[in-house]
Parts: sequence; C-alpha cells; structure tokens
Amino acid sequence: MWMYLIAPALSLLPRRWRESLHSSPSMPWVPATIISGCAEAVCGLIGLVYWYSYSVTGWAQKSLFVQLKAHPGTALPPATEGLFGLLLVAAHPLTWVIVAFSLEGIVRVCAAASTGEILGTLPIFIVDKCLALFMHRGSSAKDPRDSLRASGSSFFSALRQEYLTSRLPLVADELHYTGRDSEEFLEIRACRRKPEWDPPRVVRCGDDYFRLERAAQTFGSRPFLYVLRRLASGVPGRTVLEYRPDTSPLLRN
Repeated sequence: MWMYLIAPALSLLPRRWRESLHSSPSMPWVPATIISGCAEAVCGLIGLVYWYSYSVTGWAQKSLFVQLKAHPGTALPPATEGLFGLLLVAAHPLTWVIVAFSLEGIVRVCAAASTGEILGTLPIFIVDKCLALFMHRGSSAKDPRDSLRASGSSFFSALRQEYLTSRLPLVADELHYTGRDSEEFLEIRACRRKPEWDPPRVVRCGDDYFRLERAAQTFGSRPFLYVLRRLASGVPGRTVLEYRPDTSPLLRN
C-alpha cells in the first residue's frame, strides 16, 4: 500500500533518477503516473480558477480603473470591464505557468495510459539536465544536446509507435517454451504492449513463476517480445504480475 502513496510523487522524477532507486523494479509506475498526472491537472485547474477570481476582482480591476482615470475622456461600453479584466489575466505570465502545469499533467496521464511512457515533470527534468552538464559525466557520455533532443522526441516517437501498433489486429499471444527443465525460458509474443512488464519483474503464469529477462519490440502481427526465465520456486507477493494467456498457439522446443 505504501508504494501507491509514494510512487505518484516519485513518478515526477526523471527516468535516470527513478532507475537509481532500489525499489524501482517493483514500483507501479503506470498507475502512479496516472494518479500524479490527474492530481497535477486538477490542482492546475483549481489554481487557475482561484487566480482568475483573485485577479479580476483585485489587481486587474485596479489596473483598469487606473487607466480610465489617466484618460478621463475614455468611455467603455457596458459589460466590457469583465472582458478587459480577462485579457489582462490572460496576458499575465503566471496564468501561462498554471496552464502549462495543468497541461503537463494531462500529457503525463495520456502518455502513461496509452503508451506506458513514464514522463517526469519538466522543471525537475531541466534540473537534471543542468546537473548533467555541470558535472561532465565523462567523455564516454552522450552529447548533452543529443540527449535533450532524444528526450524531447521520445514521447512523440512513442505515440507514433502506439498508433502504428493500434492498427494491428487483436490476436492471442503466442507462447514459445525453450530450453530444458534445469533452465527453461518462455517467449511471449503479443500484439499489444503489456503495461508494467519491465525487467526484472516476476510473472506468474498458472502455478509457475518466471522472471522477465528481456522486453523488446520487433515486427509482424505480434511485435512485442517478452523473454521470461522459469524460477525454481514461487515468490508470491503483491508485486508479482499475473499472466493469464488466451487460447493461442503453444510451441515447445
């Protein structure tokens, strides 16, 4: 239960920070990001309403009266004070900051729900990049400009991949058992991405337990490949992923 309380806050961190956490593989990142994104969007909406009501009845109205007092011959048409107050609020930088905060929450929810992409918040992402530039993490590190471009385009590339895979027909998973009893592997090919299936999660299939060794995207009608290794004993717990395959071709080598 504590994971669902702390994971939404941790989902705001950049990917590099999240992966450095000891409990990162067991964290429910997708639902946590949806929760934090919804909270971010709702808080932004509430803040925008409060800021609008405070501004129109406060500094925006006073600014309008000052301008009218400075130009005594100017007369406003009836019921236009509210429109001018709205324009003043819309031109204020804080208004756009609140709107961007709310839109960021919506984008994070859509990314997590549709593609499984876990996006942190932009201010912490910028701090992370500034720290990386300042610390100069060695000559083998990537060019920071390339890293910024890759991070900026990762969300859109994920949306493009999700759109392409959503056009594939819905077919049952294809299972391939390989190896021997001492070390047996299960390859699962699926037509859709499986949320939270990130190595090294433990997956339960019937009465058997497997450790997810690798997840990759290939081609064909089942482009998502998951390679699991059978465990000698079960490890029941809340973090274990339950897998109930539909009727599908079952191949054993």
